[in-house]
Amino acid sequence: NLAAGHYTARVTLSGYATGSFTVLCEGGNFGGNVIADQNYALSPEMESDHVRAVLTWGEAPSDLDAILTGPAAPHDRATRFQIDSMNGLYSYNALVYAEHETDDVDGFGPEGIAICEQVFGTYRFYVYNINAQFLPDNADLARSGARVEVYMGGTLIDNFPVPAGHAGNLWTVFEMRGGSISPVNELSYAGSWSDLE
Repeated sequence: NLAAGHYTARVTLSGYATGSFTVLCEGGNFGGNVIADQNYALSPEMESDHVRAVLTWGEAPSDLDAILTGPAAPHDRATRFQIDSMNGLYSYNALVYAEHETDDVDGFGPEGIAICEQVFGTYRFYVYNINAQFLPDNADLARSGARVEVYMGGTLIDNFPVPAGHAGNLWTVFEMRGGSISPVNELSYAGSWSDLE
């Protein structure tokens, strides 16, 4: 018997970071109309110095991809690495530095990427709309309702809604250096996701 309007739902579960999100209530009696797609993805707790970025979105587009680039491990001949749905793990000398944890291809998400071992340098987190790979004027990503939430250990430390009203299939969400997050929050066009810096 809640009045119609927007409410903040707080979600808790043992072993997961506590989260909150806005839900819409139509009001009236229990058992009335159900408002679809009011879901929330909880992030499992992790080591206190680990960082996880979690991407969620609406029903369309069906496939958004979370991408992380970062500095390579000490003594690795490469200078940077990239983690995405095709390259799901970056490790060196049997130590996992970053991991693409989930890949969703039918809408909503979640897709998560974890940084398990931080290296000095700049990390960048992107979201790519593979459905608009060859469509420079496509604005489906801006209309997707996408959101990226960033956790450190069991704590939500930042969140980013996709910028609205712009065309582009690549969302540069944030940069991180030394555990400090700097928002970028820009949409642009990229013909490929395989050579991001």
